[in-house]
Amino acid sequence: MDLLVAVPIGVLVGAVLGLLGAGGSLLTVPALIFLLGLSTGEATGTSLVAVTMMAVAGVVVHRRAGRCACKEGFAFGGAAAVTAAAAGWAASALPERILTGAFVVLLVGTAVWLLQRSPEAEDDSRDPGDRQASGGILVTGAAGGGIGILTGLLGVGGGFLIVPALLVTRNIRMSMAVGTSQLVVLISALAGLAGRATGDTVQWSLGLLFGLGGLVGATIGSRLADRAPEGALRNGFAAVAVAVAGLMAWQVVSGGSLAG
Repeated sequence: MDLLVAVPIGVLVGAVLGLLGAGGSLLTVPALIFLLGLSTGEATGTSLVAVTMMAVAGVVVHRRAGRCACKEGFAFGGAAAVTAAAAGWAASALPERILTGAFVVLLVGTAVWLLQRSPEAEDDSRDPGDRQASGGILVTGAAGGGIGILTGLLGVGGGFLIVPALLVTRNIRMSMAVGTSQLVVLISALAGLAGRATGDTVQWSLGLLFGLGGLVGATIGSRLADRAPEGALRNGFAAVAVAVAGLMAWQVVSGGSLAG
C-alpha cells in the first residue's frame, strides 16, 4: 500500500520542485515520515533517491527550454557539494536552535527581497547579453560554498537559498535561476546519496517509486515554469519560503527537530 501511495505523493512534490526550483527534500522527508511511516534516518536517506530523479527531469526540461546555465550550475553545485559534506561533520557541535532561528530570518528576508524585486529585473524581453552578472564564476562558486555550509548544517532548505543566491550573483531572471537550481540540487543530491549508498538508511524500492512519481511531477512543473509569468514565480517562491519559515519557527518554539 505504501508503495502505491508513494507515486501520487511524488508527483505533487516533483511539481513543486520543477516549478519553483526548491522544496524537494523539504517536502519529501516529511511525506516519507508522516505518510509512509519511515524513521527520520530512513526518510533523509531515501529522499535523496527521489530528489535525484526529480532533479534529473527538471534539468532536462529546463535545459531544453534554455533556462539552465550549466557553467554557473556546475560551479555553484560543485562548491556546495564539497562544503556541505564538510559542514555536515560540524553540525553536531553547533546549537541547532540558533542555526534554525537564523535560517528562519534568512528565509523571511529572502521572501521580502523577492517581493520587492524590481519588475525590470524580470523582463524576459531583454536580450540575455544585456544582463550584466553581479559576479564571475569565482563569485558564484564562493556563493555555492556558502550555501553548501548552511545546507550541511541545517540539512534542508538548499533550494530556497540557491535560487536567491543565483539571482544576486548572476543577475539572471527568475526562471533561469529556477532552472539552474535544478542542476545544483542534482549535484548536491548525488553527493549526499554517494555517502549513504552503502548504509542501511536508504529504502531503494520506495525511493525509486517516489522518484518515479516525482519525475512526472517535475516534468509538469518545469513546463509550467516556462509559461508562468516571472512575477507569479517570484511570488510563489516567496510564499513557500514564508510557509517553510513558519514551520521551522514552530519547530524551534515547540522543541521539535527538523526532518533531514
